[in-house]
Order: sequence, then C-alpha cells, then structure tokens
Amino acid sequence: MKNIRPCLRLVQNSIFFQGQQRFLHVEKHKDYLRLINKNDTMDFHYIWLRHNCPTIGISIHPKTNERIVDCAAIPSEIKPEHVELVDNEKKLKITWSKDHASLFDLAFLTSNAYG
Repeated sequence: MKNIRPCLRLVQNSIFFQGQQRFLHVEKHKDYLRLINKNDTMDFHYIWLRHNCPTIGISIHPKTNERIVDCAAIPSEIKPEHVELVDNEKKLKITWSKDHASLFDLAFLTSNAYG
C-alpha cells in the first residue's frame, strides 16, 4: 500500500489545482511545515523548503537557473518567521529570518511532496 499512496496524493491534489479543493490551513511545527486540506496533509521540513527556495538571484542563479544555495550553510534549526497562503491560495509565502522570503507554487510542492 505504501507504493500506492504517492499516486493517490497526486490524483487528489490534481483535483485541488482545478479549483475543487483548497488547503484549509498551514501549521508550523518544530522542524516542518504541514499543509492541510480536507483529504490530505503534506509535511515539508524547513531545511528542504529553504534549500528548494525558488527565489531568483538569492537561491537560483538568474541565467543558468542552477540552485546556488549551499545546503551546508543553512542552519539545522532554521524556522520561518511567518507563513501564509497567497494569490488565491495558489502559492505559499514563507518569510525566513534575515529578510528573505520564499514563494512556492503549491503545484510544485504537491508534485514534490515526500512526507
């Protein structure tokens, strides 16, 4: 049954992106963020979120689109200062310390959900 779960998650969340489901809320936990909708939850560790930040110029090279964040430079105890769903709940905005913010498309997070 473990092998089936990711496929089920993908099907459930593809419905979400057609506008039929919405994430109800976001929960901050000790070392991870939980996205919750009516049918599913998705957990993302803060280190993973910071490492996969899509911000051009800070986390992604503007010309090559390579990730330029050094994973070893991310503090193991990193936590967001603020999280919110924006853009009609299609994006997740995470404000980190040091005035850095990440803006994730929920489609990206859904397709890369691992826990």
